[in-house]
Amino acid sequence: MIRPIFLQLCLWCLVGVFAVADEVKSVSAMEGESVTLQPNVTNIQKDDQIRWNFGHKDILIAQINRQNNESTFYNGSADGRFRGRLGLDQTGSLTITNIKTTDSGLYQVKTTRSETPLKIFNLIVCENRCCSFTEAVIRLALSSLVGVVAVVVLVYEFRTRNLPRKKTLKNAATNTDQPDEDAIECLVPVYSIE
Repeated sequence: MIRPIFLQLCLWCLVGVFAVADEVKSVSAMEGESVTLQPNVTNIQKDDQIRWNFGHKDILIAQINRQNNESTFYNGSADGRFRGRLGLDQTGSLTITNIKTTDSGLYQVKTTRSETPLKIFNLIVCENRCCSFTEAVIRLALSSLVGVVAVVVLVYEFRTRNLPRKKTLKNAATNTDQPDEDAIECLVPVYSIE
């Protein structure tokens, strides 16, 4: 938890120093998802090559030649972390499949005509702490078992507490004409005035 926050804070400071705030778009996703970074820029010419760079070292990871729609992916760059997981379309949108926390960072889209980024993305990938299907079933079964045990204990407690009360009420109903052993007898004198 602290590591992603620290990373985000560092990237935020880095973006504040090197880029204009309105050029940066933050994107967050969960580990294992696919993310598409869409530059949505209109000033790209048909004969431009669109390049995607990653990280503060500006590592070239992919490019597309729009004229012949030919994409090139640099699988060996960035320690090979993107190998087989990148895709580009004709508009220059970069898709990263099965993203990982190591994919977090700055992504810059540039053209061959300019070294100034057209757009900068700050991708933040959060860990997916979900469990496997088997683990989920085991957790569900244990939770259900605990719930059933709790209900049984509550029913038992309720019945054991109400049992003496029921016996007392039953005895009172059957022995109405007999005095209670524990009752105190009171004699009230009756006076008659003649």
